[in-house]
Amino acid sequence: MFSTTPVSITPGRSIQFDRVDYNEGNAYDTRTGIFTCPVSGTYFFFTNIISMYHTGSILTEIVFEDQEKGRTHANKVDNQAQGSTAALLHCNAGQRVWIQVVYGYQSWGEMFSSFTGVLMWEDTAATNSN
Repeated sequence: MFSTTPVSITPGRSIQFDRVDYNEGNAYDTRTGIFTCPVSGTYFFFTNIISMYHTGSILTEIVFEDQEKGRTHANKVDNQAQGSTAALLHCNAGQRVWIQVVYGYQSWGEMFSSFTGVLMWEDTAATNSN
């Protein structure tokens, strides 16, 4: 999540969510906004973005090693708008996932916008190998 509101975001860059409530294994880096998969397995990623009053729409995407895997679109009409997306991905240890801004310049922060990455199950071949 974010610790403040509003939050400036930059098209073409990852979003750095600076408030982390749970980060087992330190997979998420608040300085870069990148989640690095600690083990090989199947992961679930989710993001929710809310646009600010009178600042325009926001389009973001879940990026997995430079490949788009899902998009949000918070299409502001009169007030703020919300966009959410999720992706279920197989990741090898060390592969990276982040939220990238396609367009938009300001997001509603605090608990209203967030990014989640969860290991659903670790590869059994990696678990059983010696």
